[in-house]
Amino acid sequence: MIRQITLWDIMKRFDSSLFFEFGALLGTSDAIEELYQRKPGAASKRGVMSASMKQNLVGYLQALQPQCERLELKTSASYIRDFLWKLSNTEMQQVDVGKGLHALREMVTHEMRSMIFLCIEPKQGRLLTNEGLFGKEVTVAFPSAIIDIEEAGKCLAFERWTACAFHLMRVMELGLRTLGDAVHLSATTNRTWDAVLKKCDDEAKKPFKERSPEWQSDEEFFAGAAAMLRSVKDAWRNPTMHVEKVYTAEQVEDVWNAVKGFMRHLATKLPEPTVS
Repeated sequence: MIRQITLWDIMKRFDSSLFFEFGALLGTSDAIEELYQRKPGAASKRGVMSASMKQNLVGYLQALQPQCERLELKTSASYIRDFLWKLSNTEMQQVDVGKGLHALREMVTHEMRSMIFLCIEPKQGRLLTNEGLFGKEVTVAFPSAIIDIEEAGKCLAFERWTACAFHLMRVMELGLRTLGDAVHLSATTNRTWDAVLKKCDDEAKKPFKERSPEWQSDEEFFAGAAAMLRSVKDAWRNPTMHVEKVYTAEQVEDVWNAVKGFMRHLATKLPEPTVS
């Protein structure tokens, strides 16, 4: 299956905690450098880094380098590679290490000034990383809807309300088609909310014995499906929901909850047909 490349796919994630630690480390290195610059005779007392200090610094820089590469901080990543080589192959003095880290800070700061960073709140972040946003039962019953449900969640996390509604509409198309088949809607009839609801309403108005076998066997399920479909229609048909308008957070949240409830209800009895 060909999958559309999304905004989330092309965004570069990085460990922000490393950069906070980087700032703390540089504060220490600045203090070391300042001490040796101000204290008389300090130059003769410059010490070689201890093995444990070197090991800690090497480990930190090895973790920082791929983060810089991921963010395309090419100069900084290259500088770290050279710095690691010196740490491993020469006996660098502490003050020189401090100066080297100070230079690295300048490079990282300069390169990061041209970048834009986005911060996602933990609540919204779960929409990006969690699977089964509509529940496991929907994932199992409607595998064809998984991609659009996930994309709707990502759009919700990034506050792309109208795009979220677009993906929810695609999820609804699958639910409408499945319910339309179950109530024997003509194959030539477009599976719109109105068409499916009219078929359900017509069926409900019939005397019980004249209803379809499916409706007779589980009237509660089909009546519930029709009620939930109507709630989706009401959420979608808000006066502002026209092509020249855009969705707000509140509007798309109503649509999200209505579509989720509808699909979860269908999943209990009407999974999509399997393709052999």
